[in-house]
Amino acid sequence: DGHRSGAEFDVRTATLGTSHQVGRSTIDLSSGLSRKEFGAYAFYSAKYPDEWEATDTYYVSARSESPVGVTLLSTSLSWRRHDDDFILNRLDPGFYRNLHTTDALAARFQLDVPWTIGWISLGGEIGDDAIESASLGNHQRRRVGVFAEQNVRLGSRMESSFGASVFHHTYFGW
Repeated sequence: DGHRSGAEFDVRTATLGTSHQVGRSTIDLSSGLSRKEFGAYAFYSAKYPDEWEATDTYYVSARSESPVGVTLLSTSLSWRRHDDDFILNRLDPGFYRNLHTTDALAARFQLDVPWTIGWISLGGEIGDDAIESASLGNHQRRRVGVFAEQNVRLGSRMESSFGASVFHHTYFGW
């Protein structure tokens, strides 16, 4: 029931994950969901302190690591959905209510190549984000990027790394 009026909450979560060895490769799978309902007393606005919110979040991800000769190939794919129902004044829900859903989908790969003084990591990723919102409208964006990183061992207890990345974003370009 919360520590004061308007601060009640109900939170429920569930997650499931597994990891499997397939030959020399490791595959990790995970998923989860979360349901939260809560009074957000004066969190968003002092003028309308009796706020209320409910959110649902779902995610699924798959990741693999596979040795390819002396290199290591890592790949991942993930999806996350977040639904949000926000009421500015629960005593008058019709005054202002925002319903929105966001979806995020991402894929990533990385290749780690060892060499005498450390290792080099090369990779890339692509992601799509979308929102459907009663107040913000509907929007979609994409990001695509590549990266390189050099890790150097400096003795048994220290290492240094430096890298570079380049990303393209739908709204901002490179």
